[in-house]
Amino acid sequence: MGKQFLFPMDEAGDKTFELKRAIKNQRREDRIGKTDLIIKLPYTFTEKVFIVSRTTGNVWYCQAHSARKCHHIKAIKRLLRLKTEAGYTDQPDKDFLKQVLPTGQVK
Repeated sequence: MGKQFLFPMDEAGDKTFELKRAIKNQRREDRIGKTDLIIKLPYTFTEKVFIVSRTTGNVWYCQAHSARKCHHIKAIKRLLRLKTEAGYTDQPDKDFLKQVLPTGQVK
């Protein structure tokens, strides 16, 4: 009986699900940047949360809505614009949002 591997290999290399996912994530990161801002916000009237995130390429995502129409992203972008207008230019976005947002966790 020959050796059995946990993850199948062939002559072309490793074709496992994890490798394909890692390659896809790396391509995405190269294209739009790493995630540099993550905000966990609660749904109304439930204990569930959803995430709004931004990449270093300034691409925004929201788990609850489409990024083009999301009112959460619009509100956070507006807060960040007001931050610069108010003169908080030396403070990172994460620290500013931690102080300003009434709910949610900023990472």
